[in-house]
Amino acid sequence: MIVPGFRRVIVKLSGEALSGPEAFGIHQPTIDRFAADIVAARHLGVTIGVVVGGGNVLRGVQVAAQGVSRPTGDAMGMLATVMNALVLEAAIERAGASARTMSALTMPQVCETYERARAMRHLDENRVVIFAGGTGNPFFTTDTTAVLRAAEKHPLKELVPRYNELVELARQRKLPADATGGSIAVSVSNCIK
Repeated sequence: MIVPGFRRVIVKLSGEALSGPEAFGIHQPTIDRFAADIVAARHLGVTIGVVVGGGNVLRGVQVAAQGVSRPTGDAMGMLATVMNALVLEAAIERAGASARTMSALTMPQVCETYERARAMRHLDENRVVIFAGGTGNPFFTTDTTAVLRAAEKHPLKELVPRYNELVELARQRKLPADATGGSIAVSVSNCIK
């Protein structure tokens, strides 16, 4: 049996990755592969938090370049991350794992508001926690959010956006080829130790 070298990770999933082969939007088969990979890693005993980007829907910087203020454009980008998080949460639940979306932006009718203690409880209860809304502040990327959430959850390890080794862990568990699909986008080898 595979024994992961880490117990908790934060995965950064770019919005662009969620569009799969498309130039824009949500490509459900790609998201389902990501979800299957995340669930496979969870079954190996890894507690997982996922920070999602929103670039497949909207990039705040690009909107700001067209005349909207930068803080407003960034807020629109944060909303795009919430949409992506909800799609990923549903896919993870369909794949057989419990998941929660937590947003740095308050929107209780849609998802939980991010609170560190609550996020830790979800992780301790073996739920996949999907972090949306970036940091909740303009001028910061979701890459910053990934590092921030990892630092808040010590000893969580922040992973950079390449997925090879996590997929390999899932494959060594003898999962069907379509369960991993080579799609997961973080590399455990690049983990900050």
